[in-house]
Amino acid sequence: MKLWLYQFYAISHLSWPFMINDLDRSFSLDLQAEVNVQLKRWAGIGRSVDNGLLFCSKTKFGLGLTSVSDHYQRMKIIKYELLRNSLDPTVVELYKFREKQNSSLSRTWKATKALSVANTEVDRDLMFPSQNTLQGLGFGKFNPKPSQSQRRKLVTLKAHEIAQESLMTHTHSLKRQSVWLQWAETAYPFDFSWQNLIWGGY
Repeated sequence: MKLWLYQFYAISHLSWPFMINDLDRSFSLDLQAEVNVQLKRWAGIGRSVDNGLLFCSKTKFGLGLTSVSDHYQRMKIIKYELLRNSLDPTVVELYKFREKQNSSLSRTWKATKALSVANTEVDRDLMFPSQNTLQGLGFGKFNPKPSQSQRRKLVTLKAHEIAQESLMTHTHSLKRQSVWLQWAETAYPFDFSWQNLIWGGY
């Protein structure tokens, strides 16, 4: 239940401060390091367990929690996507200036660079839509011209997928700590709904 409150209450209260304040990413990483200790204690796992067990999606047999650093990145991407599509030309110029300023920082994570990569991936997906079902080629609803709000959701989702891939790559590189990835072949992921937390087992 503490993990549920973290995921659906504490994290949501960080959205606005992360979006409007010009905080450095190192702040979220430092905060995440302190939070991870409590999350592992509440989950009943050892402190040395790979963080991927907490933050990987349920399809990969993780708990599907949102890390503070990932939430920080998501809010920054949403912020700069709003600035990039602003109706005020001054705000758009401000975004372009910040994008140009951050382009020279090759090793440092910046929201403008992550937004550019996510937008490129979304443009490719819209140009060449695909499906992950077995219902036949071309089956489904594809929207080649999404609205700004719909595209913003696509961009944030793509950025989250990229972060998940990076997390899984790190987990696969660990010989002992990646054993939990094999559990998905023989077990079901944990139901993290509030209804299951209260009435599970009855």
